[in-house]
Amino acid sequence: MHGDSHWVCPSCRQGLARGDQDFVCAAESLRFSTHHDIPDFILPSRRPEIDEFLRSYQKIRRSEQWGSEAIEYYLRLPYEDLTGKHQWIWNIRRKTYECFLTDFRQHAGSRSLTVADLGAGSCWLSHRLAKEGHHVLAVDINTDIHDGLGVLSRFPSLKNFQPIRAEFNFLPLTFASCDVMIFNSSLHYSNKPIELITKTLPFLKDRGILYVLDSPMYNRPENGEIMISQKIESFRKNHGIELPPKHAGSYLTFEVLANVGDALELTVLKPNYGVQWHGRRFMSRIFSGREPAIFAVLKIRRRK
Repeated sequence: MHGDSHWVCPSCRQGLARGDQDFVCAAESLRFSTHHDIPDFILPSRRPEIDEFLRSYQKIRRSEQWGSEAIEYYLRLPYEDLTGKHQWIWNIRRKTYECFLTDFRQHAGSRSLTVADLGAGSCWLSHRLAKEGHHVLAVDINTDIHDGLGVLSRFPSLKNFQPIRAEFNFLPLTFASCDVMIFNSSLHYSNKPIELITKTLPFLKDRGILYVLDSPMYNRPENGEIMISQKIESFRKNHGIELPPKHAGSYLTFEVLANVGDALELTVLKPNYGVQWHGRRFMSRIFSGREPAIFAVLKIRRRK
């Protein structure tokens, strides 16, 4: 696990000194504070855009009634949604998690790995991996107490579990410091997902693995573009939010992934979502007028 001496400035990548309540970059005269035991490594120049995004994101999440006052809710994820509000989504995420976990455990064997959960949200995945004995870094920009890193104040204490507030494009980590990194239903928040994958790989140790979970994939890009347009219209109609295109996210296509495979070692793992899921996909195609998204588990390594 990263100790204080291992954090680097997300801007210049120089080592940070530990202050009384913060971390200091002497090279750029930057201070990164800690709130409720969560170091905040968001760059000052990036805060206005992140605050703008979070205002919309948190309004939508509250409207959709994510999260709970009960800590048991988070401990049961992804197997059961105790609120009953999003059980169908968690059924899908459970299958994705089980597919990922089988491969992850084979890779880990008896070793205790250093894992970065990118887009940790309410930290259910980080907590499960930490309970298995791995050293987990939970990364997110959202510190909400019901739907973000703030949930950790209610989690059972784990010594090998470190939350940080940071952007994926500006991680305060040293290169070659992680055995595994996971984009946990989060890669599609980037407008340039392939570029972000490439930028993330240097943080992996030799033969380390980057997993992508629960991000939408399509056979044809036009279906992804329709999805984004429908998403923007849905937020306008259902939440009264004018979502800027830059905050509408993105998607992957299998053609683009095939091209990435020329430079990287890429494996596509397909969870078995069951007959009911295929039935819902068929109905979704009829009512939405587009190909439904495909959710596979991507396993990525740099080629030797």
